[in-house]
Amino acid sequence: MNIALVTYEYPPNPGVGGIGYYTYTLAGALAKRGHHVHVISHTHPENAPENDQIENGVHVHRICEPAWTKKISILKVFAYRWRIRQKVLELNFSRKMEHGKEIMEIPEERKGFSIFRHPFSIFAKKQNHLDILEVPNWVFEGFFLLWGKRSFPIVCRMHTPMVEHELQSGGKFGFRMKVLAWLEKIAVNRADALVTSSDFYADKMAALYQINREKISVVPLGIKIAGTRDLGLGTGEQDAQFLVPDPKSLISSPQSPVPSPCVLFVGRLENRKGIKILLDAIPAVLEQCPDARFVFAGKDADGFQKYFKNFVETHGRASLRHHVEFKGYVPDQELNVLYENCDILCVPSVSESFGLVFVEAMSRAKPVVACDACAVSEVVEHEKSGLLVKPGDSGDLAQALIELINDPGKRQRMGEYGRRICEEKFSDSAMAART
Repeated sequence: MNIALVTYEYPPNPGVGGIGYYTYTLAGALAKRGHHVHVISHTHPENAPENDQIENGVHVHRICEPAWTKKISILKVFAYRWRIRQKVLELNFSRKMEHGKEIMEIPEERKGFSIFRHPFSIFAKKQNHLDILEVPNWVFEGFFLLWGKRSFPIVCRMHTPMVEHELQSGGKFGFRMKVLAWLEKIAVNRADALVTSSDFYADKMAALYQINREKISVVPLGIKIAGTRDLGLGTGEQDAQFLVPDPKSLISSPQSPVPSPCVLFVGRLENRKGIKILLDAIPAVLEQCPDARFVFAGKDADGFQKYFKNFVETHGRASLRHHVEFKGYVPDQELNVLYENCDILCVPSVSESFGLVFVEAMSRAKPVVACDACAVSEVVEHEKSGLLVKPGDSGDLAQALIELINDPGKRQRMGEYGRRICEEKFSDSAMAART
């Protein structure tokens, strides 16, 4: 099949978020299954011109909005979404879309496609080459593609809506948010098929967008896992940095001497990720486990220094601060090292549509401590691959951390179980097969 995926962010561009990594992983896994996969992503005009390349077996088309729109944010938003539409139409009318060969050969009459030339009627033509297109609900990226007749089906992958993200980050539901909510709802309702990553979120999206729950398919997210039968796309340097190593060398025996136990937090430092809850639990943990260390990896949505400054002001003792390290944003290779060197992943989110960070830790045979909220229990099994605590309860969180810090054997058993579950349910090949 000829498959196209739309995502604003895509590796190896810096600052790639969850949608970008999901698309990267799915694209590679689908290509490995023999499909011809095209990814349409963004490039900043000042950093790199538009380009079409084959990266790890996937056709990647990086596009941008016209430079003259950059000073008018709303115009820039819609101009980029129109550019997405143009690129998809170019792919759909290309004469040649053969895997590993020339990316596309556009008929002369279709080159330089203008917004003033039959903007919707060409969807009804017969000579199409795309079999299916997937767009995210996030900020209505597929908006212009979802109007008029079309010769290929469009699937909308439902991630955390922009509106929910803004509200949980302290934003207000003003005029701007109402417009975003309306546009995202239109994009979702006009799609031919809907998919999301968890049953919890399928129920939530059905209520939010007022659609029939039966129309939503659930396909859990997956990641590349080394040591399984079905790996990524190859051994290229770019692909290798996203592979999860075999955990045999990462699990030390309970009898082995180990350094100070390390608790790792990965994610943006924002309220919905439970950052404040974890910081409030640290003093109680250190009273029982004075050698414990806490490492925070992730950019602060409010400017990074906010939470570190608040923690220092609240806990003025130097001895306490020496157990906590805020690293800010870290590149993927460094993040892999942090995962390998930690003993426990703790991300007490109060809102998660899935929780890919938990899968990343489990794939490395690391136990997880998280809140029993939203879709987390569909990923982390309580007392099997980790411990789930009451949402927002720093005391309950502290006790769970103390329990695992003091029991290396339990950490190892949970880590090994989590690794097995990842291979069975949360690998990239399993996600591609379900897709």
